[in-house]
Amino acid sequence: MKSWPQLPEDGRTADVYRVLSVMSQQPVNRQYLLARCRLAPSQLDKLLTKLVADGALEVIDPARFAGREPSVA
Repeated sequence: MKSWPQLPEDGRTADVYRVLSVMSQQPVNRQYLLARCRLAPSQLDKLLTKLVADGALEVIDPARFAGREPSVA
């Protein structure tokens, strides 16, 4: 997460804050959040879409790292 988002009144729930807290501490994927948080898949998708649209969430596509050799220092 790049910044803490402004949430609408109906989005200020313990479950949403729990997801935001987890995302503010470490990089996570959708599957991780679904397994550990109490939001329904559709609720989580709606939240993630809003966060991306608001610029509060950085999305990292691991596919862009496929095939790269680790750098040797």
